[in-house]
Amino acid sequence: MRTLLTILFLTVISSFSGQVNKYNDWFDFNLKGKPKQVTEVTIFSLTDNTSKELFDNSVNKVTTKDVYCFDSLGIIEKEFHKSILYLTGRWIINKYSSNNDSIIEVSHGYHGYFTKKYLDHNKYLMSEIGEQDTTKFIRDLNHRVIKKTIRGYYTDSGVNDTTLYEYNENGDVIIENEYQKHSFASFQSESPDTTIHYTYHYRYVYDAKNNWIVKVCIANDSISTITQREIVY
Repeated sequence: MRTLLTILFLTVISSFSGQVNKYNDWFDFNLKGKPKQVTEVTIFSLTDNTSKELFDNSVNKVTTKDVYCFDSLGIIEKEFHKSILYLTGRWIINKYSSNNDSIIEVSHGYHGYFTKKYLDHNKYLMSEIGEQDTTKFIRDLNHRVIKKTIRGYYTDSGVNDTTLYEYNENGDVIIENEYQKHSFASFQSESPDTTIHYTYHYRYVYDAKNNWIVKVCIANDSISTITQREIVY
């Protein structure tokens, strides 16, 4: 009888310990179905006056592309980024190492650049420290990020950004409030620090696994960007 109770006790403990979340990127991307690769192509507004002036209405010049390749545990092992400032992008290989369950060091495979990820007791990302900036996350009871702060200090400027998030029932951001505060050392005596507030609203189209495949960003009652996703499962 005592042996049976011991076995039952160990089984219950094991089942609880198995429920502890292991750090992965699928969760913060709100991805279901364990995808292997996600490609996101974003096009900025072609009717916006700023886009017309800066990019001459060239579709290629107002398009960004991001590719994320996940391993079997949901960690981004390789990624590609092309911004509106560069017509060609580059691949980044991420290598992970850890001597502590709560600290993960990520080498990004170029110029010796790396970041350190700090996890909370539930193994969710709590903060991320790079060479010049620090990002911190505050999560709700469902472990979703509801507040993100970025503090960065560069050669002649500094950044102090705060972003607040609201979610829909599927776990995707529907309202984003961003507060940007930048300072420039060379102009600090003439121009005091100012905070700029942006509000973005998001609308989605979903696939059969409830992952979004189209995201529309609306700012000031106008479409700001449209992002299309290709997901490989």
